[in-house]
Amino acid sequence: MQGIYEMLNNNRKHIPAEKQFQRTAHMKDFKKSHESLQQTLSSLEHSNTDIIRRLIHICMFKDNEIGNHILRVGEISRFLAEKTGETPEQAYFIGMAAPMHDIGKLGIPDAILYKPGEISADEYEILKTHTLIGGNIFKNPNSPEIEYARQAAVYHHERWDGQGYPHGLSEEAIPLAARITAVADVFDVLLSWRTYKEPTTETKAAKIIARNKGTQFDPHVAEAFSENLEEICHMRNTMISNADNLWERYPHSSN
Repeated sequence: MQGIYEMLNNNRKHIPAEKQFQRTAHMKDFKKSHESLQQTLSSLEHSNTDIIRRLIHICMFKDNEIGNHILRVGEISRFLAEKTGETPEQAYFIGMAAPMHDIGKLGIPDAILYKPGEISADEYEILKTHTLIGGNIFKNPNSPEIEYARQAAVYHHERWDGQGYPHGLSEEAIPLAARITAVADVFDVLLSWRTYKEPTTETKAAKIIARNKGTQFDPHVAEAFSENLEEICHMRNTMISNADNLWERYPHSSN
């Protein structure tokens, strides 16, 4: 849009004098329309961001620790998106969307979600449907934020080698937002307490990510994770230390 405006401005010397006034008026109208469009797009972006923040809050009402988990996944995902070469804007969208990866678990019975010990094969099949439930929540997306949220929700359990769910996608057929979210999600879960497991150490969790590079995880994303492990751990620990009302300060970085 700016390029078009500059082109029109540069061509003014080739326009007859009697038409310059009319062209100048058109240019002013064009610039005004461009500014109005930018304001509209900014308003829509803020509205969609606000919707996602409210959905995060709903998740925190359900389970505050899980709520803090999804926020940590969001921040780590934004960071990884930047480190894998995404623009600040794309990284921001991915960071906003990643916390929505498990929103479909709101539709899974608590008896399965919070069951001590291992769940049965039948219960696991029910648990897996949280990806499809999340996809239904964000179906027919009308903005990048909502589309990325849909991708994170549906595809974060797909695997690079095609052995994941719900659709068995592989490699770059899996949306990038989901490939990034998958690494951030697994790392944070490994370090977190759950009813079915104790937390592991940062060193052991990092080794698991590295060991599954090229099978479970996108090699490029897993490599970026390993190269920036110290900063990621610091980021995560800082969020844990400042967990009170964490969602109110999310996202912590914006474009």
